[in-house]
Amino acid sequence: MEEKKKNNEGIRSLFGGPEQTENEKKISAALDKVAQAHGVESPTAVALAYVMAKAPNVFPIVGGRKVKHLQDNIKSLDIKLSTEDIEYLESIVSFEPGFPNNFVGPDPHYGEKPGPLAAGIAPMSYVQREKPIGHE
Repeated sequence: MEEKKKNNEGIRSLFGGPEQTENEKKISAALDKVAQAHGVESPTAVALAYVMAKAPNVFPIVGGRKVKHLQDNIKSLDIKLSTEDIEYLESIVSFEPGFPNNFVGPDPHYGEKPGPLAAGIAPMSYVQREKPIGHE
């Protein structure tokens, strides 16, 4: 963020002002810490690695204004986050899957119990799925 301020670049935001919120500042610091632990400069690469570590069939849509941004995004493919990394990031700001997952409940294919909506339909058996590509 300091570099953006020096270059007179603001943050891109659909909602909110030109500054980061407190939660955004906290997660940015946490992403920086994990990036340093993995020997990577870009917290964006760690953020993309985190998204890829959450589910096996996730393909983040990346964007950037500069070639360096694209190069940082590509570095995320080399980062394998450990369970401890993911737990640390989620201890700073909890993961919110959004609709429809917060309505239907967790996916039982990943070892979690089905949500009340799925559990109320009928008894079901689930096969454990593979781990996400971004997970160690």
